Amino acid sequence: MQVFQEIHSCFLQQRPVDQHLSRFFRRNSQFGSRDRRWISATIFGYYRWYGWLKQLSEQQLKLALLLGYLLDGNEVNELTLHWGKQLGFEADWFLRFESHSSLDLEKKSKIVAEFIQDSTVDSLNPNFIPKLDLQLITSLQTRPHLWIRLLDAQNQSFPKFLDKKGINYSAHPTLKNALAVHAPVNLHESMDFKKGKLEVQDLSSQIIGLICKPQPGENWWDVCSGSGGKALHLAALMNGTGKIYATDIRHQALKECAKRMKRAAWKNITPQVWDGQKLPEALPALDGILVDAPCSCSGTWRRSPDIRWSLSKEKVLEFAELQFNILKQVAPVLPAGKTLVYATCSILPEENEQVIARFLKEFPEYCLLPMTHPLTGDITTEGLYLLPPEVDGNGMFVAALTKR
Repeated sequence: MQVFQEIHSCFLQQRPVDQHLSRFFRRNSQFGSRDRRWISATIFGYYRWYGWLKQLSEQQLKLALLLGYLLDGNEVNELTLHWGKQLGFEADWFLRFESHSSLDLEKKSKIVAEFIQDSTVDSLNPNFIPKLDLQLITSLQTRPHLWIRLLDAQNQSFPKFLDKKGINYSAHPTLKNALAVHAPVNLHESMDFKKGKLEVQDLSSQIIGLICKPQPGENWWDVCSGSGGKALHLAALMNGTGKIYATDIRHQALKECAKRMKRAAWKNITPQVWDGQKLPEALPALDGILVDAPCSCSGTWRRSPDIRWSLSKEKVLEFAELQFNILKQVAPVLPAGKTLVYATCSILPEENEQVIARFLKEFPEYCLLPMTHPLTGDITTEGLYLLPPEVDGNGMFVAALTKR
């Protein structure tokens, strides 16, 4: 309970739970891997189902944590049974959680209705969010896979590493470099990871790189590169040739980008701090710009379930203004006939098609480009949503534009 109370204090201050939990484990090395997995599963289960569980009183906190753990589809073991017994539940009470699919929201709603007043599906999201499709909500309530991007699609050593550890995984049927890992894994034990032969990169993020379609020898600007996940992917697609300018306002993120570059031995990426105002120095004639804009991260609620509860309508509109201003800053730099790719990890239209519509109105020299969906082959002349039920990754939006 003390662990949860410390983490929950950060949650109430609208600080990311995953970051604080990682710091907590670093400070408390007495927790073994099994304890860490159990604590993490309990905490993230609670926040994934917080729309229901917050209705329970402080005196019912142990019950709320147990329900979150079970609703998330975690294993019923001796520890869980002991926990339930303290709350007055016998072993047969747990059967209701084992007898139905972890994706069946209707049955889960009926289970929690015994303890709370509002167990409707809509209450699982902030009330300012428009009513979402049931399939999308269901997907957002599931735990995500860890997606790996292999530098070489023929890599056999990493699957052998997972086999040796007894960790389940599956190759993506279409993206041959993508591998889904279905259980926790310590990548620092993998020689492939140490040698830069693989990167952790969500499937939707990998799709963004494929939509960019950078060619060897080109010059690209990754405007909001963060720790460099997409810049590293662009570097791989360009076979280490050309130049990628990876900019961000956050120094620490760029330090992480530099570490990842070194591990992967990419020499065609130049990290540079950019505050979104004066254009970076030494930009060459560009072949493409990727604006993976700061956003609400509403598409990452599977991976970071706590952040949905710190979001507000006002914050969404602030992000939309920031996104438009970033596009406005970079628009004059792109030569005619070249590509501008706009992406967010948001599922909210205010940050996506509405931003693009405003941009096209103010910059009529730009127009949308047709895009081919890398998974389906479908062609769209508008923006494209990558949603968890379809891609089994984060929710993202992407639009490709060009200057006439």
